Amino acid sequence: MIQCSTMFRTMAPTALMLGLAMLAGCGWLAAAEQKAKGTEMLPQYQGLEDKSVAIVVYPDLAVTNEFPAAREEISNFIEQQFKMHMPKTRLMNSRDVMRWQDETMNWWALSPVDIGKRFNVDRVLYIELRAYEAKNRQSHGDLQGRVEATCSIYEIDQDRGVPAWRGEVQSKWPLDAPLPAWRTNEAFVRRQALEQFADKLVKSFYAWRDYGTRIRDRG
Repeated sequence: MIQCSTMFRTMAPTALMLGLAMLAGCGWLAAAEQKAKGTEMLPQYQGLEDKSVAIVVYPDLAVTNEFPAAREEISNFIEQQFKMHMPKTRLMNSRDVMRWQDETMNWWALSPVDIGKRFNVDRVLYIELRAYEAKNRQSHGDLQGRVEATCSIYEIDQDRGVPAWRGEVQSKWPLDAPLPAWRTNEAFVRRQALEQFADKLVKSFYAWRDYGTRIRDRG
């Protein structure tokens, strides 16, 4: 009897440790399974499916002076995301939009709803571009792409002066810290920031699954 009691006292801590290890293992497996499945993210706005859309980019004057092609580059990246994830959305040719902007004096004084009526589209995606750069502002010579804009959706058939959706969209690449110029170039970091910006923006309009931070966000 004494021998059995001694054996029990000897084995009890081991059994407890094994039990705790099994519980920890189960928790780790559950977390890994959840990460593998991802978290469902619902769209912030759902009114673009099967609609015609004009993408209108309104850059800050400083952005236009430094990057004259900013409108075209941003429009192209956004169009790519729509084609991949929302193929039923009908996008107006961005070159036609930019040509109209260039030929229309003070076009920016028109409301987005009036612009939408001019283009005969259902929706206007209006992008007020504040930041568009490749050089890090805090360090000389280091590179870090950055794009920031206020983005709005206007429903032309509702004829309201307020947006149906509005969001601040920001991107930065690399995410953690700038890269020295010898490791990369301005065109590459700006392209990565553009891709991230367009990805974030268009994800506001369709359901997707979040699997955590991706490698491409880092240098």
